[in-house]
Amino acid sequence: MKAYQIIQTTIAALISLGMCSCEPKVDPSDDDQPQIINTPFTDIPEELTGIWYADHNEGPLTVNWEQGTFQGEQGYREFRTMVFTKNGKNAVEYSTQTYNSGDEVKQYIFKINGTLKYKADSEPPT
Repeated sequence: MKAYQIIQTTIAALISLGMCSCEPKVDPSDDDQPQIINTPFTDIPEELTGIWYADHNEGPLTVNWEQGTFQGEQGYREFRTMVFTKNGKNAVEYSTQTYNSGDEVKQYIFKINGTLKYKADSEPPT
């Protein structure tokens, strides 16, 4: 369980450091030809690349996204999937949200793309 907590903390740190923007930033200095400003990224250690999701999930939310299905519930339990690539580019976070709105139950699934910047000197809390 402690290894899972360390991985979860590292993943959270990676996301907070690297998922800077959901949309490309545009350089306003040239009105005729807007230029895309690249967000920073770094290589990610091999042991952190791949698809990550919590044990209580039925599976990764990538499958739900592709099939147009839903998994999630109201409350504090997170339904989230992280997809990390070796080069730190094109990282994806999938998450779900469920809440009541009047007599309706609203269910949302989010997909956020970004880049990752790994800091090797970051230590997870103990």
